[in-house]
Amino acid sequence: MTGWYACASNYIMEADMEERPFDEYADQFLVNITPYGAAVTFSRTDPKPQAVGAASESAAVGTIRTSLEHLKAMAFVIQRLIKETERNQGVQFQLSVPALNAMQIAPEDWESFWRLD
Repeated sequence: MTGWYACASNYIMEADMEERPFDEYADQFLVNITPYGAAVTFSRTDPKPQAVGAASESAAVGTIRTSLEHLKAMAFVIQRLIKETERNQGVQFQLSVPALNAMQIAPEDWESFWRLD
């Protein structure tokens, strides 16, 4: 089903209005926070090899917009579920130091955040 909606810029754009579940694989994310809410954009890296030294290409697979309160609640629930999974399975899911550096996360901050209580 196709419909019309008005954008904030007052342009009219055609939009696909079919309800489809959001079910995608993503290996990158970007969080944008404003005083009024948040947008989390998920992306997927192009599987084709890149030239040495070239930045990898990625394509956005979807954006979720939410309130800051909902984003904070999601972060809490996700952290709790991951900690429970690690505790119940006797494993720890680790990230490499280069991955932490890319996100500007100090290893000691990472360990403190994920410390099992």
